[in-house]
Amino acid sequence: FITLTSQVAGVINNVRLLDESQHKAIQLETAAEIARDISGSLNIDELLIKAVNFIRERFNFYHASVFLHDLPGEFAVIRESTGEAGAQMKRAGYKIGIGSKSIVGFVSGKGELLVVNDTAKDATYYANPLFPDTRAEAAIPLKVGERILGALDVQSTKSYAFSDDNLRS
Repeated sequence: FITLTSQVAGVINNVRLLDESQHKAIQLETAAEIARDISGSLNIDELLIKAVNFIRERFNFYHASVFLHDLPGEFAVIRESTGEAGAQMKRAGYKIGIGSKSIVGFVSGKGELLVVNDTAKDATYYANPLFPDTRAEAAIPLKVGERILGALDVQSTKSYAFSDDNLRS
């Protein structure tokens, strides 16, 4: 039995490693496809629509948005967003104060990645009633050199949905 369980454990480990390798390959392929498809566009609106939709669909996130700094540098204004809730936010001109107590506000002000893998336990998380099922949220700064342009915000219905692997892709 000891020999048999050792062999079974070895097979299980090999299958797990194969699954992880396949998952990473799919993430890298998806990231390359996104970059290829959006890099062909010179129209910023078209580029942002493609980007948020690809990210939401391919990585199976609940929601994705792009916020860009306004000219005075006071607010991160929603520029593109997925789904009907995103369309509502765009119509309303939704904006978040740069540096405010929110995930996008923090990232837009500091230019640093912020991941909240359990929104129920984080004081930085601001619950948006348009996204009642958000359980994890990550915002990635959009930067050129040291200049912060805004943030990409992604949300998941699953706690602990964000890992170094899917954020690096």
